Amino acid sequence: MHSEIEHQLAAMIDRDRAEREQEYCLDDLELCNLCAKSLTEEQFVVDGEVKGTPQTMLPNGGSVGQLAYMCGACFFKRGVGIGWGRGQLYEQISQGEWLQVAGFPI
Repeated sequence: MHSEIEHQLAAMIDRDRAEREQEYCLDDLELCNLCAKSLTEEQFVVDGEVKGTPQTMLPNGGSVGQLAYMCGACFFKRGVGIGWGRGQLYEQISQGEWLQVAGFPI
């Protein structure tokens, strides 16, 4: 049974684009960078900006805070959002294999 957090993350998926683009996270994801929860049994992980972290100025005049790999619970507590420049959503499609399913470039 999926948790409410997994249902909310699943609602963000763009399955057609994910299957067409086949972008994978190349990092070895073991633990949530914020709470140290094991990611091995998680369905989703977010690679994104963390609220309230120091901002770094970008060449285009924008700014970005610290980035982290987050479990779903930490994302909903501390993540900025899903979207290009904010956060990418990955789904674990087999053990340790993470397909990008949302947050694609515009």
